[in-house]
Amino acid sequence: MMRAPPRPPEPPSTTRGDAELRGAGPGPHGLRLADPAGPPARAVSISMVRRLTRRFEGRASRALAVGGGVFVVLVVLGALSFGPIVRSRIASEGERRKLDIEVGSVRPGFFAVSLREVRVRPRGGPGLEARLDNVRVELSAGFSVREVQARGGGIVVEGEPEEVAERLRELRRSTDGKDPATPAAGGSKTALSVEELSLSWKLPSGGELTGSGIRASRDTNAIKLGCGKCAASHRHSTLEVTGAAVELAPDGGPRRATASTLAITHEAPRTVAAPQATTPASADPAPPPLPALTKRGTKPAAKLAKAVVPAMPAPPDEPVLPLPDLHALRARIAAAVAAFAPRIPDGGAVEIGGLSAKVDVGGEPMAFGPGAFTLTRRGERIHLGFESAQPAEGAAPGGTPLSIDADLPVAGGEMTARLAGGPVSLAVLGVKEGMKGLTDVTRGTVSGKGQLVLSEAADALTFDGSVSLRSISMKQPRISPEPLRGIDFSLSARGVLDDRGKLRVDDAQLDMGALHLRTHGTVEESPEHFAVSLSIDVAPAACQALLDSAPQGLLPVVRAARMGGTFGASVDLSFDTRTIEKLALDYRISDQCRMLEVPRDLSRDRFEGAFTYRTYKPDGTIGETVTGPGSTSWTALDDISPFMVAAVLTTEDGAFYRHKGFNHAAIRSSVQANLKARRFVRGASTITMQLAKNLFLARDKALSRKIEEVILTDYLEQVFRKEDMMELYLNIVEFGPDVYGITQAAEYYFGRKPEELHLAECFFLASLLPSPIRYGKLRDKGEVSETWMRHLKALMEISAKNGKITQAELEEGLKEPVVFVRPGDPRPEPRKPVTSTRHDPSDDDAVWRPLD
Repeated sequence: MMRAPPRPPEPPSTTRGDAELRGAGPGPHGLRLADPAGPPARAVSISMVRRLTRRFEGRASRALAVGGGVFVVLVVLGALSFGPIVRSRIASEGERRKLDIEVGSVRPGFFAVSLREVRVRPRGGPGLEARLDNVRVELSAGFSVREVQARGGGIVVEGEPEEVAERLRELRRSTDGKDPATPAAGGSKTALSVEELSLSWKLPSGGELTGSGIRASRDTNAIKLGCGKCAASHRHSTLEVTGAAVELAPDGGPRRATASTLAITHEAPRTVAAPQATTPASADPAPPPLPALTKRGTKPAAKLAKAVVPAMPAPPDEPVLPLPDLHALRARIAAAVAAFAPRIPDGGAVEIGGLSAKVDVGGEPMAFGPGAFTLTRRGERIHLGFESAQPAEGAAPGGTPLSIDADLPVAGGEMTARLAGGPVSLAVLGVKEGMKGLTDVTRGTVSGKGQLVLSEAADALTFDGSVSLRSISMKQPRISPEPLRGIDFSLSARGVLDDRGKLRVDDAQLDMGALHLRTHGTVEESPEHFAVSLSIDVAPAACQALLDSAPQGLLPVVRAARMGGTFGASVDLSFDTRTIEKLALDYRISDQCRMLEVPRDLSRDRFEGAFTYRTYKPDGTIGETVTGPGSTSWTALDDISPFMVAAVLTTEDGAFYRHKGFNHAAIRSSVQANLKARRFVRGASTITMQLAKNLFLARDKALSRKIEEVILTDYLEQVFRKEDMMELYLNIVEFGPDVYGITQAAEYYFGRKPEELHLAECFFLASLLPSPIRYGKLRDKGEVSETWMRHLKALMEISAKNGKITQAELEEGLKEPVVFVRPGDPRPEPRKPVTSTRHDPSDDDAVWRPLD
């Protein structure tokens, strides 16, 4: 019998399981796993255990695989159902709040939900939509919403602000039955934060609001709003703010507002001027007003020869001095305070690091800033403050920022505004190069101090202050055709304006170098009248010092002259337009100024022979004309019809041979007429003043020209005889389009020499002087019209009444026709030179001596 070979012995086990198998005692389920009786029993036991273990492990693996599969299925099912669950919850919330909400995608997170491409629109009307790129909803352990964070997206709005606000209020009422103005009571609110939003709001009326970098947050302590850059425009105004931040209390009450910059711009609407009515080519222009009679006991000139006299224009609607309506001013300020005061708690503040504004005034921009602006509430008063930037390095020593602040009552009380500080440069204040004609704004400085107080009853506005400007440069054609530099002056004033439109100036002073002007008095204006009572004093000063005090460019023609003597003046003016005939004008002028040295262009020697002077073409271009003794265009006074002298004395300056360059009676009449019309309607220019303008000055209507005209008029009276000035005047004055001097005028209109002109022809030429280009076109018709002839006859009658011509000369002149000679017409037969006794010569000419 064959026996099986013996089984090799098991190697010693080092595992805990083997040790247990080798140990005695019952195993699991009461089985004895090893029997120390012998090896065969032990082998059987081990084999059984191994089979049981393999079976158990197989079943556990299958169970684990099944469980894992179930878990995966559950996760997949949860993930697949998570989006619809969230969308359903969002839709339910939108339904409750009357909102249409669209969600692009939903992604779960650890106690959080991430949403992408979320769009929200209120139901019941278009015009409002919010788009959020990314929204993260943080959940609590109980899966309630703990915080909502959004980033990126935009808000699109259409409609007027009132319509949108009402739409939102209606939405709020429809959701919780409360008006949005009523804060919710009790309960905590979910923390919210939104960042990097944009805004686009179109207004049907033409406005627009845009924004970028908009942010908002809400927690249990505050509501915070912010904007990186936002802008609003409506019609002619724009507002732009950067770095804005607003903090509100949980109930919506404002606490604090700040901004890096705030810029306000307003441009006045451009109006298209209505086309002016033009006179038909076939119609004659209206003759100029008739001059006044100078002899007593004569009839008014307007009744002579039934002349046509233009009516005095009606006073304009615009006030001469635009004084504010104090009651309306206080009402506007009080309304503004009442609008924002309830929204600002005691201690609340608005701070803007750089406030700037640009406002169109009269078609020209005005600007200030940037500067620090603050608005704070202190009890029952609102404090406003604006402070310019710090003076630049190198500025005047001791300079401080220029500040403006105001204290406004929430209820009753005085309103106060104060100015203090400087000097600071115009550039620091925000003035740009070229604004209002200002140049070199970094050098020009301003300083000031003062106070305005508006009474509680709005019946008085008191003022007391001063302002100084230094090193100002500007280009302002209304002041001077040349750039002005080195403008230095100080102005101070104190007084009160009452609610009846009466301004009382207790003291006002202007200081500009050696010029010291002081005034006091009253000014009163209403729709019915304008009244003034002023006293003005100019302190005596050396004439050369006064000339040197003028800014460079203001007096270019006389700047190089050297003057001696002194000048001082005082003026008392009183009138009321309701009784303008009672106008009182009294001025006392102490003029001892004399020209000691003059440049060649002003020298009397220049006019001893032929000279060149400025003339103007009909299109306004500038030319030059040569005249003077010895030239073909010059006619000596003795070779000019004496009726020409009588004519210009009648139409231009009846007192030429008696005054010293200025006709004081004419000045008074001019002031009276201009005040009655409340605008310029009549001048008081004398022949000497016209001569100064025609010889030395341009035609620009600038203040500098008028000042130089006065200085040069005084100079001409010092260095020329009256006869010499009359001769110069008649040889250079403009008589028509590109027609200068009596020699050319006599030839152009009548084909004659100046000595041949009869009375009516001379008065026709003199009647052209107020507007030579316009009136000169009368020549084109070949003869004077009936209307213009009546005007000439009235002038001749006035001349006779004033003693410039005799009665016999008048009767002869009224019979004389005025017939023009046009190109191609035969030249008329020559006449004998006209002779007459020249009237109203200067009695002083016999002993007159030129100034050395």
